[in-house]
Amino acid sequence: MTLAKWQARWGHHIPAQALAELLGILSPAMPMPAPTARHSEAAGAAQIRLAAGRAGVPIWRNNNGGCTDQTGRLIRFGLGNESPALNARWKSSDLIGLLPVVVQPSHVGRTLGVFLAVETKKPGWRLTPGDKRGQAQAAFLQSVRGFGGVGGFCCTADDFLGLTRAVIDGNNDAERNTNRRHRP
Repeated sequence: MTLAKWQARWGHHIPAQALAELLGILSPAMPMPAPTARHSEAAGAAQIRLAAGRAGVPIWRNNNGGCTDQTGRLIRFGLGNESPALNARWKSSDLIGLLPVVVQPSHVGRTLGVFLAVETKKPGWRLTPGDKRGQAQAAFLQSVRGFGGVGGFCCTADDFLGLTRAVIDGNNDAERNTNRRHRP
């Protein structure tokens, strides 16, 4: 159940400030950045991240760039930083997050973007309790789902189509079932 669904269940009588406080209690894995100099981009980003946290909006820093590993191979990082040509024309934002939106009558007929996080794994992969990296990835995916986004482990194109089709068709059980297939 998402926090938005929980709030709706109680008739929206839960004030936004209380919901944001509850989110802070339940989401200790989202550290708040330390404030920096007052007149810098970093200071502005820190203020935005603090405001987002207070508003119950999870948001993360998206560093982009590249470095060379010990073999001299270029390693690119950051959303959408896949090639020099693409990076010259299209750069992802500094902050990426999930904006929880309870659909209202005014949204009917509009297309709302839904945050999608897909963790790809080799065919046959299963999440195990000893897989620390996989467990951390599962925690991120759970955060995405908790805020109304779509997230899951996918080993095949069929897994991906099942994950996304579930949301498009309004069948959230199918999304959960896709992720259960990758549990021991």
